[in-house]
Amino acid sequence: MRAFALLLLAAVLVASTTVAAASASEPSLRIKTAARQIDLSTHLTRITLDLTVENTGSAAASSLLVALEGDRDPSLVSAIAAPSPKTQLAVAREPAADARLFRITLESPLAAGKSIEVTVRFVVAGAQTAHPREITQQEVQRARFVGRLHVPSPYQVAEQTTTVTLPSNNVVQYTRTKPVSASGSTIKYGPYHDVAPFSVAPLSVHFEAATPFLTTRSVKRLIEVSHWGNIAVEDVIHLQNTGAQHKGEFSRYDYQRGQPAGHIVRSFASHLPLSARDIYYRDVIGNISTSHVREGDSEVLVEVTPRFPLLGGWQTVYTLGYNLPTAPFLYTGSSGFKLTIPFLDQIHDTLVVEDAEVRVVLPEGAANIQVHTPFEVEQSRDVHFTYLDTTGRPVVVLKKQNLVREHLEQFTVTYTFSTTSMLQEPLLVVGFFFALFSTILVLNRIDYSISAPKTKKD
Repeated sequence: MRAFALLLLAAVLVASTTVAAASASEPSLRIKTAARQIDLSTHLTRITLDLTVENTGSAAASSLLVALEGDRDPSLVSAIAAPSPKTQLAVAREPAADARLFRITLESPLAAGKSIEVTVRFVVAGAQTAHPREITQQEVQRARFVGRLHVPSPYQVAEQTTTVTLPSNNVVQYTRTKPVSASGSTIKYGPYHDVAPFSVAPLSVHFEAATPFLTTRSVKRLIEVSHWGNIAVEDVIHLQNTGAQHKGEFSRYDYQRGQPAGHIVRSFASHLPLSARDIYYRDVIGNISTSHVREGDSEVLVEVTPRFPLLGGWQTVYTLGYNLPTAPFLYTGSSGFKLTIPFLDQIHDTLVVEDAEVRVVLPEGAANIQVHTPFEVEQSRDVHFTYLDTTGRPVVVLKKQNLVREHLEQFTVTYTFSTTSMLQEPLLVVGFFFALFSTILVLNRIDYSISAPKTKKD
């Protein structure tokens, strides 16, 4: 613990120097109250900061800085300001070395002597680690979270509290710096008063985590758009249980008895659009018949059961595909066609995708292609050839890392396309058969005999 504190102190000193340089010309800000909630109920760490920020300087402030503890980049950062909770504030990563700082641009400048309430949310994957690293099939999985006791902030905090929510009441160890209270699956720290910027006090919680650490290593999604009334969607998914590694032998008998195996992935539910049909689920061996499809009020649930259970460290690769009608997703207007479709589906409840690639195959002849996404993605173009294609179909390639449930939004692809181009493939087929039958007809009328034809005598 002493070594950890020394390392944390060194990192904080470098971060504080960087922050001081970045905010030297900014108005003076102070955090009057800070309420932090750290949700560890799943393997995704969700941190919520409710801040009351006061401008103690003489000039108006148009932005403020927030910091994230740990060495993991967040999958998602969002901020809203009261009293209009529906207004999202712009958040940008601050180019600071050794400090995860984010600049929040306020909707309107904060005048001197005034205060504003801001809520900041972080979603971080990988902040919890299995401890011990390896367990047997019968052992219970435990995890550890290490962070800071005080809210990491480049500003002085007048009063702050921290609430840690755990997945169960079984807590092995936690930091007991007073004032602290524990009740069931909740640990509350504070209030602490007049905390200096970037306080180095450590926070450690070791707890039972009986739920699996199911991580999606990669998703490769293929969306093929046909103007004949169908959109084909296919996902190639690589899943891994990234919790405590399994050691020893696997007992099918104990697994069937269910002892205790809370960290083992038996099955999970994937959420598909309500209009999904012709659903199929297979892996490299072939079709898997243990899946079940259930239609809900607003979605289709597919209960996916892998061919084998996923213990710690085990992984699987499978394909999940379906068809969609074009009516709810493809629109036409005066400027062309507009495709609006989800970037990804909710593969499982605690979704975290390390690497996603979405390929949208448009009809041959589509032009003036534009892509609009609700978050930043890496874009590129490609060409896809299939049957009866001549110049190839344009492909939009989108790539994104570290996605969570909040990224399950729709994106839009607009393009122009001549409806007469839809006749290209049918005309190719008709032309082919016309040429074939014409050739056969001509060949049948040719005389292939070697001798001259006999003439009739009178």
